[in-house]
Amino acid sequence: MTRTLSRTALLLAYLGVGTAVAGLTNVDGPGVDMGSAEGADLRAGASESSEVQLYAEQKGVYVGEGEVLVDLLVGDNLAPGDSFVGVPLSFALSDGHWLPAGYYDSALVHYDPIGRQGWLGGVVIELDQPIVALIISDGGEARLLTDSDAWFGNATYEARTRKWDDGSNADFVTLTSPTTLTLDWVQTRYGNVDELRILMRAVLDSDGDGILDADDRCPNTASSDPEAGVPSERLGRQHWADLDGDGTFDTVDNPGRSFTLVETGGCNCADILAARRLGEGLTRFGCPTGVLEEWTR
Repeated sequence: MTRTLSRTALLLAYLGVGTAVAGLTNVDGPGVDMGSAEGADLRAGASESSEVQLYAEQKGVYVGEGEVLVDLLVGDNLAPGDSFVGVPLSFALSDGHWLPAGYYDSALVHYDPIGRQGWLGGVVIELDQPIVALIISDGGEARLLTDSDAWFGNATYEARTRKWDDGSNADFVTLTSPTTLTLDWVQTRYGNVDELRILMRAVLDSDGDGILDADDRCPNTASSDPEAGVPSERLGRQHWADLDGDGTFDTVDNPGRSFTLVETGGCNCADILAARRLGEGLTRFGCPTGVLEEWTR
């Protein structure tokens, strides 16, 4: 049964930076993916639209313990199935929750209606990672959105007027599932923009090799074997190396099989030879088939 947090709570999480909102799998209703917020002018009146706009903010931001205060935190004062109507500013100060230490991606839900006021509903935002927290309060002393701009926003954010949400004629939002946020009703007036910030745990790939850190056996892999000096002379027969950094090992033979960076756990030939302490002899010609077969078992 749905539990309603009427005039008390709000918080969620996830999205990242790119040509589209990272982590976003679908938007139903009057909503549009605007891509990265970098360089966007989000002042009231500058981005007027008949739709809710979704902007990718920062990706992989580290937040320490006790550094970012949020209105609603999943697993604390928000759970899948919960709905909330606004967040009183007094609540944000007295009962707000600190974001746990960790790495986060963020996204901004932004509504700047055509004219000085507007309202709409039925926007369903589906993500591929669970939401962690939501930040919405921004008025009086409870300027949680503005405070968190220092972590997740950009320079264009400072010059705009946000909705002062006192929980009276406020937005109605539902955490439909761990990865789905439904904007049942949003409205704003008096020339303010209406916003909330979504936070998700970052899924990190520190070395950019396409293998997530949690699965990466070699977290500092060079983008290609030649950059790591393998092979130092030429690629030998029945030997392998990723010559072009595409994640697939190259060979001069056609043995009817292949090796990929996914199979090796993010390790290129140079990493494997170093880990097995096989010496400079093999770095001249690449990894023998037997070495790769043993590594990928």
